[in-house]
Amino acid sequence: MVSRNIEIKAFLKDRAAALATAARLSGSAPEIIHQQDIFFRCDGARLKLRIFAPDRGELIR
Repeated sequence: MVSRNIEIKAFLKDRAAALATAARLSGSAPEIIHQQDIFFRCDGARLKLRIFAPDRGELIR
């Protein structure tokens, strides 16, 4: 099984229930990933630079 990061933006009525469900489905406790996103306007594409640390990031199309 390949591990993947899933990002969901939603309003929660019960945060504790959502965290418990995420932990149950993933098999581990929730993890907070500190990141900064910078968006770029480009012809024919949308680019996002996601920075995790001063020396680590990824460019997402």
